[in-house]
Amino acid sequence: QTSIPADLELPRLEGPTDAMHASLVENTVRAAPKLAPWIEQHADAIAAAASHPDDNALVHGDLWYSNLCFLPDRVVVVDWSHARRGSRWFDASTVGIDLVIGGRRPLPMEEAAAWAADHLAWTLWGLAEGPWPGIADVSRWRLDNLELVDGAAWWLAHELGLPAPPVITERRPGWE
Repeated sequence: QTSIPADLELPRLEGPTDAMHASLVENTVRAAPKLAPWIEQHADAIAAAASHPDDNALVHGDLWYSNLCFLPDRVVVVDWSHARRGSRWFDASTVGIDLVIGGRRPLPMEEAAAWAADHLAWTLWGLAEGPWPGIADVSRWRLDNLELVDGAAWWLAHELGLPAPPVITERRPGWE
């Protein structure tokens, strides 16, 4: 977690909120109907895993391997165009989900189930609401977010010992 300098003005990262978790089944039906029966069957376990902390941490907002530059003596994070104030879970969960989608197992994390549940609720809510202003390629935005849903559901199922969810995109999430 990185503190935000007092003079740096950043918008807040919205969610996930209790309302996003409460509307999880409805948002799944609207945004990823193939996943809806799995979500309905496991909604109680997903809700129990959720934590949705609200911090004032610096959030990159688009942290994945393509935004990391590995130098001989350090790692540099680039592309801060989505920077926000918000929960520390967001960037860690995005990296974990990106690893899952890429077929790699994330390192064990104490709050992995909570992060996956929160990210799942947040992303399904965003998909159901539609793209925010400024998204040029809506179909790419939708596919990127559906891949995050795929990875979050797969990771969550693994963490909670649930049966694997149906795959909803061409990119198979999870690891062998």
